[in-house]
Amino acid sequence: MSLLTTKKLPTLAGMKEATVKSFKEIENEKGGYVEVVLKLNDRDYTYCIFPSQVDYVMSTFANQLGKTDVEITLEDLLNLAKTTPIKVWFSYNTEFNRMNVAFHEAKPVVEEDAVDLVA
Repeated sequence: MSLLTTKKLPTLAGMKEATVKSFKEIENEKGGYVEVVLKLNDRDYTYCIFPSQVDYVMSTFANQLGKTDVEITLEDLLNLAKTTPIKVWFSYNTEFNRMNVAFHEAKPVVEEDAVDLVA
């Protein structure tokens, strides 16, 4: 492959539909994580599910896949998402220089609804 033919893809932003291309459990000294490769229409995106994120990922996937009223494993949800598209929201945080990935639509905080926890 020639480096000269490398393409710069458009910045990931907003809602995209994706399916799970593959996933695998990675074990390490900190407890491990699940590496999920999401298949978007123009690229693959690798997302890691750490132990602290399992409840969030399971609830949002179950909600999107219509499985909120059944007992189901993370593995079963990921397998179902291989054939049923899910919605993924991407945004880039310039303050911390990192990509934010969400499986639910973020709602902006309205100033009058914000609570000052310092006061």
